[in-house]
Amino acid sequence: MISVSLIGGKEMEAKLLSLERNVGKKIVRAAVRNAQKSLLPYVKGALMGISKGGGMAQRMAAALQVRAPKRQQKGSYAIHLQFKDAPGLVSYPKGASSSLSTKVTTGKRSFIPAAIEYGHGMTKEASARPFMRPAVDATIGLRMKILSKGLADGIGKIWMSKGGKAVTG
Repeated sequence: MISVSLIGGKEMEAKLLSLERNVGKKIVRAAVRNAQKSLLPYVKGALMGISKGGGMAQRMAAALQVRAPKRQQKGSYAIHLQFKDAPGLVSYPKGASSSLSTKVTTGKRSFIPAAIEYGHGMTKEASARPFMRPAVDATIGLRMKILSKGLADGIGKIWMSKGGKAVTG
């Protein structure tokens, strides 16, 4: 779990809470989405470094998207970097089959991005080649700047329209 703190976070939170609930949600959602979008090129770049020439890593890079999860915990908001539903990212062992229309499988299946990120098997070719974690670690500062600036700008726009004092992040 990554722990995050914003300088001036308490002041921003107080300003957000003083706004109407829907307005505050809109500001937070836009800021979080923009922060996560900045992660996308780094992950794609890390994937391109794994293999060359149209391999699985290129298909994974093409399937990446920024999405909100279907269920949110009350009082929080999240945006995930995830893969589109792409049948080519799931592997079935020999003899197993899948009906994509009914999503019924006859046998074990493996999610290829997880196998690449964490490794599988005992051979050198099957060793872990992380692409997500290094990108997340490398961009934490950038994403925090984008998040705090997005929050400050959103709050500032609303407060200035109400005749308040400008907010900076």
